[in-house]
Amino acid sequence: MQKVIDTSSVLEPRLQKISDWVNTNLTPYSTSSYRMKKIGLGIIPLMLFVLGACNQENKDQIKSMENNQTAKQKNERIEIVKQNTMLVQGKGDFELFEKIFADDYTDHTPQKGGFAADKDGTKSLYKALRQAFPDFRAEIHWQICDGDMVTTYKTYYGTHEGVFLNVEPTHKKIEFIAVDVMRVQNGQITDHWGAGDLLSLYKQLDLIPVLNNKAE
Repeated sequence: MQKVIDTSSVLEPRLQKISDWVNTNLTPYSTSSYRMKKIGLGIIPLMLFVLGACNQENKDQIKSMENNQTAKQKNERIEIVKQNTMLVQGKGDFELFEKIFADDYTDHTPQKGGFAADKDGTKSLYKALRQAFPDFRAEIHWQICDGDMVTTYKTYYGTHEGVFLNVEPTHKKIEFIAVDVMRVQNGQITDHWGAGDLLSLYKQLDLIPVLNNKAE
């Protein structure tokens, strides 16, 4: 909904100047219809100019307010996704998880391990990661918001101290890059798409052989 802006502070002083000019210049000639018509024709363009200037200033104010509102909404969406990365994933704040994830949330790129593509499945994934990597955390490199979509580029870190994908703890430190997109509507995360360098993670945990560049 477009916000109505009070233009009286801009319009009234200008109209008052026109009124003062009319009283000063037209009153002495009130008995002369010819001069009244002549002067009246001259003032019409001036009135149109003043009204047009007021209208443009009103439009500029509305546009400025809309831009400010859009920037505020983008920052709020980025902050919600940042809270998920830093506080839910990084600190295990699952009370916050319940607040910022919508009940009808959908993960469009569910992870391996039998995690459902819904809110409960994502919560289970986060808990599994924190059990396997108690110091699981992320460094956010950048975030950008386009409409209601927030894209985050980050690096995850952790130490393998619990069972992960049926692999017993190796006590190795791991890190891998990830990029994800989250849709934020009405203050909650409703959708997720993501891609991570899981090949690198699997290599670090010896889940797959390291590729050998030497010719056999």
